[in-house]
Amino acid sequence: MPVITMDRKDLEKLTGRKLSNDILEDRLPMLGSELEKIDGNELAFEFFPNRPDLLSTEGVARALRTFLGVKKGPAKYVLMKSNYKVVVSDELKNIRPFIACAVVKNIKFTDEFIKSVMQLQEKLHITHGRKRKKAAIGIYDLSKIKFPVYYSTISGSGISFVPLDFTQEMTPSQILKEHPKGIEYSWTVSEKNKYPLLTDSRNNVLSMPPIINSDTTKVTEKTREIFIDVTGTDLKTVNQTLNIIATAFAERGAKLFGVKIAYPGKKTVSPEIEPVKMSLNISYVNKVLGTAFSAKQVSELLMKMGFGAVQKANNISVLVPCYRTDILHEFDLVEDVAIAYGYENFSPSMPVIFHPSSEEKIEIFSKKIRGIMANLGCLEVMSFILTNQEKLFSKMNQEHRQVALIENPKTSDFTVVRDTLIPCLMEVFSNNTHNELPQSIFEADDAVVLDSSADTGAKTSRKLAFARTAEKSDFTDAKSVLDTLLLSLGLNSELLSFEDPSFVPGRCALIKIKNKEIGIIGEIHPEIILNWGFKSPVSCFEIDLDELMKLVGP
Repeated sequence: MPVITMDRKDLEKLTGRKLSNDILEDRLPMLGSELEKIDGNELAFEFFPNRPDLLSTEGVARALRTFLGVKKGPAKYVLMKSNYKVVVSDELKNIRPFIACAVVKNIKFTDEFIKSVMQLQEKLHITHGRKRKKAAIGIYDLSKIKFPVYYSTISGSGISFVPLDFTQEMTPSQILKEHPKGIEYSWTVSEKNKYPLLTDSRNNVLSMPPIINSDTTKVTEKTREIFIDVTGTDLKTVNQTLNIIATAFAERGAKLFGVKIAYPGKKTVSPEIEPVKMSLNISYVNKVLGTAFSAKQVSELLMKMGFGAVQKANNISVLVPCYRTDILHEFDLVEDVAIAYGYENFSPSMPVIFHPSSEEKIEIFSKKIRGIMANLGCLEVMSFILTNQEKLFSKMNQEHRQVALIENPKTSDFTVVRDTLIPCLMEVFSNNTHNELPQSIFEADDAVVLDSSADTGAKTSRKLAFARTAEKSDFTDAKSVLDTLLLSLGLNSELLSFEDPSFVPGRCALIKIKNKEIGIIGEIHPEIILNWGFKSPVSCFEIDLDELMKLVGP
């Protein structure tokens, strides 16, 4: 968790009251922090990552003002109209497509304010911005910029400029190889042939997001007006980051001005500082907390946490400030009601309803299946539920179908969630070519299949896959294991001829039990076997254990 340092007198001035050690040690942690140290005027706190709005002295003071009763309700910010404009190039679509901006005037920098802003920028980069990948901040001296500003791309050698705190001009390629920030953050743009670039109407470079600003537009102690940009790969994160840093300036008395963003085909204005409206049901609050709060009490508690609250019968219309990025659901509002009330004021009690626990039926059934398979001389294997499209499709000669994708895979080995187990067994065989034949293995575990009727668009399915490889292994080997398994469960199967590119033509069938198709059986095609790097023939089957359990009955 990020640790921030603050000057006690500066925090007290912004909060509007003296802060005793009891408040700093007992009350402030209720907002989501852990005290690191109090050393005279120097304070150090570790804040939870879900509250990036508390990563500055200004944010902490804002939260304390309402929490301690100095003020009530949300902080109000005014966005002044302006003609400032940023034009976004279509070339950024697959590189770093989003930008949000603000102009801030009437700034009165102090040593404490400068330290706080620098710290906030750094901590936001690391946490909410995911090390500048999802969002990165640029701050410039407004007097040195001629609008409109252009957000476009440049090749590695397409332009030269003096990066911040340097004296010589460098190209983007040189910056990534030689500048400390370029070396540190080159991974954010290294896969691209072109790099993001911010320039003004005089063609002066403002920055190369998300790497480094130009030295030409750097902020100094004499700066009184600034231009802020936040670029990134996630629009929501970009807007949230700008709101947090822009409102930090507003807390110091600065004035905020909107900036028109001209994307190809659409126009917006940022920052978006209007509060978001949510509805909170009083009955839901009392059910979750075990309380009997009235609408008026809940409203008062919400305002204590910096929200706006308007009573409407058994519901409250809640105004969520633009900087509260952690409020995603009605339950998050309930949590803040509990914090405002004080956890120490709740009386512990045993739950009214007793919930007996037991092992899930599918787990009991799977355990039984595993026992039968083991008694048939098969070795159980356990493979990863995550795999990649090459293993799932290309190596199995399958057309690419829709499966659950990993949004931000960390390695090319794990990019999708499997929807079948047979490729996993083939991989086990390919990793065990040094062991003796025959090899008979099975796996009874989960796969994930897409299902539009499910809340998440996908559902987990328990499956059983068996495979045997030997010098001579054919359809009969797999069928004998299947028949013995089903006989142990009091079932019989019917096989329906079927063609599948993973199997030998004429040596593949669908498994049908009580008029229900529950799986597939056959001999793996020799081409597939070679794809996996071994030569011995393979026979296998895969069945849906969820459906099989229903057919077996109680």
